[in-house]
Amino acid sequence: MEIFPVQNEDSMLNGLKSLLERDESPRIQKMEGVLGAGWSLDLGYLTRVKMTPGNVIKKDLPTPFEGVEVRAGQRFDFCYYLTFTCYIDPKFQGGIVEKYVSTTPTLSTWDDTEPSIREYQQKIEAYLSQYVRGVFLSQQTGKIRCPSIRILLTDSIDFNDFEKWLSAHYPFLRFLGFRGACSRYGPFLIGYQPDRLFKPEGIFAGLTFLASEPHHKLVTSRLDRELVDSVYSYFERTSLLPFFIAIYWAVNNIENTVTLWEKKLSPLEARLKEAIVESSLGSVKSVYEEMAGLRRNFETSVFDEEGRISTMRRTLPRLQRPESDPLPVFGLRLDVCGDIAEGIRFVDEERDRLAFVRRRIATNFEQAKQFTDFQLQSSMQKLTIVAAVLGAIALLVALLPSLSSALAWVASHCV
Repeated sequence: MEIFPVQNEDSMLNGLKSLLERDESPRIQKMEGVLGAGWSLDLGYLTRVKMTPGNVIKKDLPTPFEGVEVRAGQRFDFCYYLTFTCYIDPKFQGGIVEKYVSTTPTLSTWDDTEPSIREYQQKIEAYLSQYVRGVFLSQQTGKIRCPSIRILLTDSIDFNDFEKWLSAHYPFLRFLGFRGACSRYGPFLIGYQPDRLFKPEGIFAGLTFLASEPHHKLVTSRLDRELVDSVYSYFERTSLLPFFIAIYWAVNNIENTVTLWEKKLSPLEARLKEAIVESSLGSVKSVYEEMAGLRRNFETSVFDEEGRISTMRRTLPRLQRPESDPLPVFGLRLDVCGDIAEGIRFVDEERDRLAFVRRRIATNFEQAKQFTDFQLQSSMQKLTIVAAVLGAIALLVALLPSLSSALAWVASHCV
């Protein structure tokens, strides 16, 4: 999934035009205000082999992908989302089990996870970033950049006696990235991906759906599409999609925009403290002027974002809460999809972090202003005293002739 702010609409449409090899940019809808209904649109299907004309476009997709379905839509009026449903050629899908069998003796740490999944996602992200570079694909990192839902197939999962089945298959599940809570939707085992976005200890990179499919070794493209359609329908119908958009939008702003403001503010704070300790009025005035500029820029930049935060906080609680059946994992149960709905806390965190930066700026601005005013007042008081002394001296000088005459008169009469 990729996200574009509405102000970057032209960049998104130009990228899609090039990706889909069209003469004109795709025509998309637009939400009208926060109460407008969301929409989604099928834009086309990319394939490695030539097929019937229409929305099917032959592209030199990276191995092992045989097709990519491109969709666009909106759930909030401030951004667009793009989803890329990527199909792996069935002949490459058995490699995961083969790698597990060949590497099992060397598995020793919690970081030992199936490498092909990451490798494939990085390949398709690199390919798509040539055309559409939104919030995620514009990130400068060599690791996973986009949130995703991974769909894998395995032998039948015994949901009736899940703890026993889990104990018997846990090494393989760990190899696939299942490290903690699990829940069930239909034939799917659902868990959080172990990969992280933005930084090594960042937010989870998405969900993994493991399909219980007894005939997975006979997988066909048709079965792939049926499974993907089932998951995508669940993704949209249960409001996982808008929660994904809100969560990753907020975390992106926390990790990038808010952090950038904090980095701009910190050196000014340090300079202000040093100038106050040294009682350097010139240095404090310089910081004061820079702080005033930072304050203006911050308020201008944050005004629209606070409106977006307000929209998400009003909208998300009204949506149908996504649900799945929690499964026992070593005595603990957690509805993974339901837990996604708690992701509104990231929106609250962005709001609180912005408010904290605003308070820091205001506090330092006021401190610099008070110090400057105090120093100016002290300087004015000193000037007043000096002026009074100079006035007294001038008066004395002006009176000297008269005093001299008076003294002379007194002296003459005494004689």
